[in-house]
Amino acid sequence: MIRIDYIRSAFFVGLLWLAFTGAAQNPFKKGYAYSRNFVPGRVKVKAQPGAIPSIKKLSEKTEYSIFIQGNFDTTVVKISAVWIKNKRYKILRKERINTPYTVFTDPVNKTARQLVPKVKEDVTLLWPSSTSEETGIIKKELISLLAKNNVVIEINRGNKVYYVPVKKITVLPSMEEV
Repeated sequence: MIRIDYIRSAFFVGLLWLAFTGAAQNPFKKGYAYSRNFVPGRVKVKAQPGAIPSIKKLSEKTEYSIFIQGNFDTTVVKISAVWIKNKRYKILRKERINTPYTVFTDPVNKTARQLVPKVKEDVTLLWPSSTSEETGIIKKELISLLAKNNVVIEINRGNKVYYVPVKKITVLPSMEEV
């Protein structure tokens, strides 16, 4: 009788251990978000002989660079959307990068800024494209994350949906300043 109770308890402890270790843990560790303003195209200058030239002002646009760090395979994982300031963006392109990842912020003084430090995990760079009108059903977890963070990355892996929040977007110098 004691032996059967011991076997049952060991069986239930094993089931509990499998339940906790087999539970879906988020394989995505951290996210980084950067923005940079730029003016697309060329500045158009119109001038008549002897007249003051008129310069057509172009609108400034914002480019976002989103990084995600973790142990994942990009062929298995589908990054479905990036939420930036409560707007849903589609992913235009993604690229696995080597770390540390730096960009030049001042070519005259040759100063570089490290955007992603050296890490052991994989890091993927995401470029969001235009805003997406389709939002679908927004889960309570996503609503809560959007209220607290400027950027939330939405990832599908199998039947699970994961979210990687980024508190704030770091603003880099605009392209005209570089």
